[in-house]
Amino acid sequence: MKHWGKNYRRNYERYHNCCLLDHIDIHHIDGNHNNNDPLNLQPVTLQEHYNIHKEQKDHYACYMIAIRMEIPPEDWKKMASENGRKVAYANIENGVGLIHWAKNNPEEYKASQKCGGKIGGKIAYEQRLGLHSLPKERKLEIASQGGKRAAELGLGFKLGHASTAGKLGGKKGGAYAKANRTGIFALTPEQNKQRHFNSVVTKMIKSGRASAWPRKETI
Repeated sequence: MKHWGKNYRRNYERYHNCCLLDHIDIHHIDGNHNNNDPLNLQPVTLQEHYNIHKEQKDHYACYMIAIRMEIPPEDWKKMASENGRKVAYANIENGVGLIHWAKNNPEEYKASQKCGGKIGGKIAYEQRLGLHSLPKERKLEIASQGGKRAAELGLGFKLGHASTAGKLGGKKGGAYAKANRTGIFALTPEQNKQRHFNSVVTKMIKSGRASAWPRKETI
């Protein structure tokens, strides 16, 4: 059996005694790029080559060919998604990749998710990405819709549970603030006195016992 070299274009040209044009691609019929037998090689245009691999659902090959073509963005997105899914399934079958690692290292995976979530959340907040890019009214609308949907599905806090959780959270938050001297525990005695005074005045205004405007002195 004759051994053919790695230059498959030259193999085809020598065997068929022809000269391929520069815009012509070579397709390996059996999908094996190491099989450079001229009978396994098919001259095709870029579009024909792209269509062949698209029908075969060989999305990575489509992606590589599409780099040299003007492919619509929606096709690129679909190819990337399908290729990613294909690679993920192959990794699961072969026992490699993130899913396999997470299954065998649950504690490390959980810690990495928590760390990644904090970093991602901070970046999103600082750069106003995702939900943080929306106006306040839209955020409130989304939160309201989520709350209604959770109630319909019987998820989240039920009647009375929110109050208990709030009290527990308040106690923990207060203990942390006191231990770390944050919030009102970071105020000076003068600032704390002014805060108390403002609170008293606010209550009097709300109850109709005082006015928000100081009395004008008359001579």
